[in-house]
Amino acid sequence: MKKFVIIIYNVEGSDQSIKDNIKLLGDWFNYFQGSWLVLTRLSVKDIYNRIGTNKSGDRFLVMEVDLKTYWGILPTEAWDWLKSKKNEQGQW
Repeated sequence: MKKFVIIIYNVEGSDQSIKDNIKLLGDWFNYFQGSWLVLTRLSVKDIYNRIGTNKSGDRFLVMEVDLKTYWGILPTEAWDWLKSKKNEQGQW
């Protein structure tokens, strides 16, 4: 079953490979620098292993997200993405 995860990483000192690896995980949306929302079938451990890096300064967090409730200020395309992906997942 697909689930939403958020990936947050330290942008300072990180390289393009983290972004490239995140883009391969599933459907994603990236509006804030260093923060990605991904709809994927992968476990958080699998995601960690896929975006893992050997650079000693890299730090990141992968966490499953329940989108039953949320609120904020984002551009229209962000809300449209969330709505379409929640529909795809069957949450709305």
